[in-house]
Parts: sequence; structure tokens; C-alpha cells
Amino acid sequence: MSVVIRSSGVCVGEPPIAGAVAAAKECLSAGRRVELIVGAGTYRQDNAFEPSNVSQIQQRLGIHPEYVSGSAQQPVMSFDLSNGDDGLLTAVHVIASLFATKNFATALLITSDGHSAADFPFAQSAAALLLAPSDTHRGSSHGFGPVHFTRRQHPAVRGHLDVNLSQGRSKVSIELDDHRAERSLEMALDVARTQPVEEGLKLIGPELDAEQPYRLARELGIPDRDVFTAGIPGGDPRTSTIAIAFHRALADDRLAPGHRVLMISADGGPSAAGAVYRV
Repeated sequence: MSVVIRSSGVCVGEPPIAGAVAAAKECLSAGRRVELIVGAGTYRQDNAFEPSNVSQIQQRLGIHPEYVSGSAQQPVMSFDLSNGDDGLLTAVHVIASLFATKNFATALLITSDGHSAADFPFAQSAAALLLAPSDTHRGSSHGFGPVHFTRRQHPAVRGHLDVNLSQGRSKVSIELDDHRAERSLEMALDVARTQPVEEGLKLIGPELDAEQPYRLARELGIPDRDVFTAGIPGGDPRTSTIAIAFHRALADDRLAPGHRVLMISADGGPSAAGAVYRV
């Protein structure tokens, strides 16, 4: 069983929770039902890990975060899942397994990153995807193929919270290696080699800078016209890159049924992920 994208939404320039709520509202504007919510962002509002970011988003969306005695509405399960830049594809991998249990028919996948610091090195951005099992939507040949992961030692990007009670909610340290872009490209190629690169394949890749997805495409023999980007002013949109690029490609009528899109996340950290999505 694969997973298909039924709708999407994006928001740029807002704090993580507000941006995620706006993206989710756009994604759910057709009134679709949600049975599971997964939050896959890395840099969270006020550096807060409890309560989970996704539970706060869920509450603002009014999607039944808890059991209410006498209510006909069932509570909707939600949880955060963090795996750096690979968060979205990791969440797709996990959601596919949950769909296989037959306990869920839809899942709202939310990505958002941001920080109040003026020198935060990534773009404040958020995205949402409504996912469903492929056997309930347009046939089993559509959707995500298997998600593949690769790992390397000595990551080129590291982030940590400083242990300081007075600044713990306002400060985060991020270390970016000078060779991060080169390492990201190497890891993206590692994971791309796990996928068949066929004629007509489209590409969504990491965007540490505006040229990186095109460098990756040239290495894979994919023409520039078949590269889809998030194109966010102000830097790398982190975990939302794939969802924003996909959303914009659909909005610009650059994707059609039957198209295959190679989606890769690789920020120079310890892992990279990739999967092919068939529209």
C-alpha cells in the first residue's frame, strides 16, 4: 500500500505554529476529514517540546484533540516526529505503516520551522499535506513508492538548545559546516542511486541555496525544466521544502497524472531520504 497526496497548503513568513495552522486550513479548505495528525518540523516555536507543537496546532484547528464525554466525535491522535530535514519523508514512511493497520483513512502531515532570532539561518515556512492510502484514491499505482534512507558520519549541520534557564525558550545554537552544500549534494546523490532515474522523471531536491537542486539535477541527467523548487526568499525552507515545491508545481500546472517526481531531502546532516511519487 502506498500513500497519495489529496490536498496541500503552504504558508511563508509566519511563526511555526501560526504558519502551520494557516497551511493546514488551506489544505483542509474542502472540508476533508482528518483521522491522524503528524508534525514533522525541526525548529519549534519557543524551542518548546512539551506540549507537542502538533497538539497546539490541532487545538487551534479545532480537530478534537481530546475525548469529550457524551460527544459523538472521536478524538484524533496526533504526535510530533523529528528527523531534521528528512522529517517529511520519514513521516510518510511512518504514516504508510499506520495506514496498513486499517485504523486510519486519512492523515494530516504538517511541517513548520522558524525562530524569532533575526539571524535564524532558515526561512520561516510551513506546509501541510492531506494523505490517504492509495487503494482508496485513484488506484494503487499512484502515490509514494518506498522511502529510502542513507547515513553518513560527521554531519555538516548541528543544532542544540543552550542549557540556560533564563534564555532556554528564546535561544538555539546552529552550527553550519563550510562544506555543508557539497556534503548535501553527495548525500542526495547517494539516496538518488537507490531510485530508478528514468526519462521524464521530475525532481524536488534540497535547497540550501537557489542553485543546489539544479546541480543535483545535472548530476542525475534531469533537465532544468523538470526541476521543481520551493523558491522561498530568505533561505532554505527546511522540512517544508518538498511540500512547498510540490504545492507550487501543482498550482502552476507543471504536474499531470502519470508524472513521476523524485523527492529528496539532504541537508548535510547524518542522513538523507528519497522516494518517487507518481501523480
